[in-house]
Amino acid sequence: MFNWIRGLLEKASKKNTLLETRDIVNASLNLEIESLSARKEQAAKYLNENRYAEALVLYEAINADHGEDTTALLGRTFVYEQLQRYEKAEECVLLVLHLNPNDTDALYLLTKIFTSTGRAEQAFVYFEKLLTIAPNFEVAYRDYAFLLFQNREIEKAIYVIAQGLKEFPREADFYLIRGNLKLEKKFYAEAVFDFETAISLAPSSIEANEKLAFANFSLCDWEKALRSFDRVLELDAKNIVALVYRGKILFLQKRHDEAIGSFDGALKVMPNCVEALWKKGVLLSGKKKFEEALTFFDCALKFANENADLWADKSALLIDMKQFFEALDCAEQALRFESLNLNAMLNKSAALLGLNQLEEATPVLDKVLEIAPENEIAYWQRARVHQRFNEHEMALFNFYQALKFQPEFDLAHVDQGFSFLTLGQLSLGWDKYEWRWKTAPHLMENRAFITPYWDGKSSLTGKTLLIFYEAGYGDTIQFVRYFKKFAGLGCKLIFQTQPPLKRLLSNFDPNVLVVAAHEILPAFDAQIALMSLPLVFNTTLETIPAEEKYLDAEHMLPGVVSRWREKILNNGRKKIGLVWSGNPVHQQDTSRSISSEQFLRLVSDEFYFACLQKDIRPVDRSFLVLEKRVVEFSADLTDFVETAGLITNMDLVITVDTSIAHLAGALGKAVWVLLPFNADWRWLLNRSDSPWYPSMTLFRQKEIGNWNQVLDEVSARLKELL
Repeated sequence: MFNWIRGLLEKASKKNTLLETRDIVNASLNLEIESLSARKEQAAKYLNENRYAEALVLYEAINADHGEDTTALLGRTFVYEQLQRYEKAEECVLLVLHLNPNDTDALYLLTKIFTSTGRAEQAFVYFEKLLTIAPNFEVAYRDYAFLLFQNREIEKAIYVIAQGLKEFPREADFYLIRGNLKLEKKFYAEAVFDFETAISLAPSSIEANEKLAFANFSLCDWEKALRSFDRVLELDAKNIVALVYRGKILFLQKRHDEAIGSFDGALKVMPNCVEALWKKGVLLSGKKKFEEALTFFDCALKFANENADLWADKSALLIDMKQFFEALDCAEQALRFESLNLNAMLNKSAALLGLNQLEEATPVLDKVLEIAPENEIAYWQRARVHQRFNEHEMALFNFYQALKFQPEFDLAHVDQGFSFLTLGQLSLGWDKYEWRWKTAPHLMENRAFITPYWDGKSSLTGKTLLIFYEAGYGDTIQFVRYFKKFAGLGCKLIFQTQPPLKRLLSNFDPNVLVVAAHEILPAFDAQIALMSLPLVFNTTLETIPAEEKYLDAEHMLPGVVSRWREKILNNGRKKIGLVWSGNPVHQQDTSRSISSEQFLRLVSDEFYFACLQKDIRPVDRSFLVLEKRVVEFSADLTDFVETAGLITNMDLVITVDTSIAHLAGALGKAVWVLLPFNADWRWLLNRSDSPWYPSMTLFRQKEIGNWNQVLDEVSARLKELL
């Protein structure tokens, strides 16, 4: 009788038919069958045809005429259970069990009734009784395990399926169920065994292959997970889960183009697949295709507007785009949907840092550390806040905390190095600065040299060393001074530089061959980055190679210097070169540059003022048109040679922190550098001089963003020159 009940239940679960009272009334009008066997046969036929109303009428008639007929009682139980008339169903099935306490069909139906009415403990009792009496009752193992799972008794559910496997050792579904239960418990390696066994018994099972992929994914075994997802796609080419997770794995393997292809495949199947839109946006962001990435984030948010993590990731993208106001708004959107979302909180603080709203960032970070005391990102960001306030000792403490919880945190190492350098602890700073290769692998792009990286210790005698630039123009000008340190080492030097600096540096040192970045390099034996040279030569504050001038324009560029001398009117006034802004894409441009309107208040009739800027922003150019006392030469400043020639003819250079400050210092020209409150590490702390450039004077903000105080100080010093 068990097979009959099981078959009915399977059909009913697929049909999901609910009966109405009117169906039963109408069915009763057609009752004309007389014999008991004929009625049972007809009722069974009705059940198999899903004509439950007619079957119920027949079974009720049988019980009315023949009393406690168990077949009819079980039939009525089944139909009432389908009607969700559980009291009637329970009444019928208990009557069967009163007549036969070990009736397996009745026991099974009673577990169904108890499960449907939320009486799990009673269902457990009858499952145990049923499986003791009938250990071959296959469906009971599944239902019992599922009910245990629903009640979070997962270990017992695993045990029940294990018992089932003793009776049905080749039942693939049991291995699949047990594997899923082990996934819940994070027993990933054991789950892999079960899924692999299920697949050996049912190779075409999409679910088994999919779950095997998930288990290997959870074990971070990317190759095995990828093979399993590929198998799923062989069975079902449009399986959206496999396409998305395949993309995730390829992303983790840094196979970004293939990952995008997988997400594109998912989007062909389901154009509104949030996960594919989202992750493709993340990938495009990593490729610096910010605008395109933003489109995908916005599209994903159309379908998942309340997803806090999605809003948080969009916030991170906008931070990379330096759109800090928008990033802050997205982070706050995320926090509206999930008030303690750590990524959103960290992005909010990062956006506030970008907006220089340092006081507002601090409590956000404190809250993160209250929730997650070992969050290295929060310690790192808090250290950066302290750096902005020039509180470098406190910054170092927070960097130490970040690195305690994440020793390989490359950004924390590099930023910690900047604090060491700012404090004048150069040896520690140079060592930490070497972590930059991990934070910015793009620095080595197009430099896939097969020759070894020089460790600074091995002999260079008879060899050729390539030194390559890596950062801005100012960094190059500052550190080429180290070329003279190679005198006596018995080697030849090649320096790969930015094209605009090639002509300036070509005559700098006759022992150095200068090659522009786009030019073919001669053969060399070893290589090193320019800004690693201070570490190699163990530079401390006391050993900085600081000559009065190490670029001599009169010697290197005699024709250029005299040509510029003729361009400048000799009216007897002191000649002052001005620079008030740098590269607008520079990370610190907003804090280091000054508006032309504000800066040019330094201009007076007592001096001759020349603009040394090659690139002048439109707003500044319109102001210069009105300020006739500043001579502008931007069209003639075609490269750094021309700029050096003009600077050499100045008596003084006044500049913000740009490459011109370094060029003037290298030329030995008197140069006044106007620094923001949180100045670059190379200018140290609280000094008005620079150990790098003897001819330099530093003027520092005493309050964040307050240039007026600096300009007042510079104006007063200018008057002393009259």
